[in-house]
Amino acid sequence: MHNKDEIKRKDIRILSKYYKDKNFSIITIYGIPFVLLSQQNGGPDAIIGRWEMIEDGYNDTLEIIKQDNKYLGKFIGNGEPFDEQGNPKKDRNNPDEKLRNRPLMGIIGLTDLIYVEDSVWDGGKMYYPKDGNIYSCKISLKNKNTIEARYYWGFSLLGYSEEWKRIK
Repeated sequence: MHNKDEIKRKDIRILSKYYKDKNFSIITIYGIPFVLLSQQNGGPDAIIGRWEMIEDGYNDTLEIIKQDNKYLGKFIGNGEPFDEQGNPKKDRNNPDEKLRNRPLMGIIGLTDLIYVEDSVWDGGKMYYPKDGNIYSCKISLKNKNTIEARYYWGFSLLGYSEEWKRIK
């Protein structure tokens, strides 16, 4: 019979054959979590997909796509897409009278968004059909299924934030 110390030494020798360089094994064991965390949000294209925006009972679905090196979003759904007569809701608050009869669905509402750093896109413009205004927009990916969108005029301190949820 072998005693416990002999078995432990034998196990260590077997393991040392696999990990001859101690520094490599330490880097491998301790480095993997950092690599995984840095990949958590998926890089520049992580915002591509369908997102639900709910604010003050106003519900929209936006599909974000990439065009060239910028991201844009099209309204593809609405909590109540039809008016009382059963017609598609129109862009009635648009400051341009010629555009007030266009349906809300299909409007490109998010434009010019650029990936600037880890999980942050900035420089965008967001058309808000509820009031007909265009706001500057900055998006931060909180996790793979949640966005924080910041809308503002001038300075981002003079605005408000809204959370979007990914639609699976």
